[in-house]
Amino acid sequence: MGVKTYTNEKRVYFDMDGVLADFEKEGIERKIPFNELKGMIDVYRHLPVMDGAKEAVKRFIEAGYEIFILTKIPTSNPYAATEKIFWVQDHFPEFADRIIISPDKGALGQEGHILIDDHPEWANAHSFAGHGGQVITFKRNWDDVFAEAGV
Repeated sequence: MGVKTYTNEKRVYFDMDGVLADFEKEGIERKIPFNELKGMIDVYRHLPVMDGAKEAVKRFIEAGYEIFILTKIPTSNPYAATEKIFWVQDHFPEFADRIIISPDKGALGQEGHILIDDHPEWANAHSFAGHGGQVITFKRNWDDVFAEAGV
């Protein structure tokens, strides 16, 4: 892997479940409550890609942002970490060495950084903004995200 250099000027952190991966669609198709689904083994590996997610990632890259995935695993399912990594390798190889798995999203974030999250009320994501970062709540509409981010 070697030593990496980051500009730290413009970054966007994408939450995985509910932003890049369509966890909600999976739950509806399986007819399994979300709280139960997240604890199941072999769920995260096979989630569908969220509509428009690939294009959104490309747009942020073209706008000059460094990109990362910032995701949390459910405490009831430690296998989710490995499954999420495999999912990223399959669907978003540009993130292969830019995956951050943390129970505390508020540990990151500074001026010029953006977190796109469908549930910023979870995993202390509100503290991301407390460090000067911008939190954008994803509501399944990428145009709203672009407008709020100014890209």
